[in-house]
Amino acid sequence: MPMPGLREARKAKTRSALALAAAEIALEHGTSALTISAITSGAGVSTRTFHNYFSSREEALLEFIVEQVRILADEVQHLPPNLGLLEISEKLTIITLDADGPARLPHLFRLSEMLREKEPGRSYGASDTDIILAPIIEALAPRAATLGFQKDELVLAVHLVARSIAFALQRYESLPAPRDPEVGEYMIHNALGVIRRL
Repeated sequence: MPMPGLREARKAKTRSALALAAAEIALEHGTSALTISAITSGAGVSTRTFHNYFSSREEALLEFIVEQVRILADEVQHLPPNLGLLEISEKLTIITLDADGPARLPHLFRLSEMLREKEPGRSYGASDTDIILAPIIEALAPRAATLGFQKDELVLAVHLVARSIAFALQRYESLPAPRDPEVGEYMIHNALGVIRRL
């Protein structure tokens, strides 16, 4: 019989594999191909196993997005404490520009748009954007006073910055391949520069 720690590790691995498969299918084939059968086939598990972890395909997709944002948010603790919100956001975004696979930040924004389009009226109790940005907000919360924000102000500021970054990344992704990450950095810097000038 597996030890409890090993069992939990296996469950986490299966959950991650299902979420990753959902993201890969959505990005490669669109949400019309995002079926439970396709997800379980991509993850190498049974349909029954899927229902042990998720109640819907969309929940698996949301799980992938939030987990990747959580990994990115973990980078906040490695950044100098004297950086402002825009500098932190710029550094976190640039980290992902040349990443591979569905974890790239442009792909995460695209996946969150797909999720919104798939079920426009669906809610998990908070908006998808709130759920997706929660790890970043939590990572920044200890710095809120240093950044010059109250808690609610920090939430609003992160939402504004995320929209600016999404705009810049959409423009970057529309460029013909191969894209130059330095051009992406420039676009992100300019988009955040607009906020600096407000």
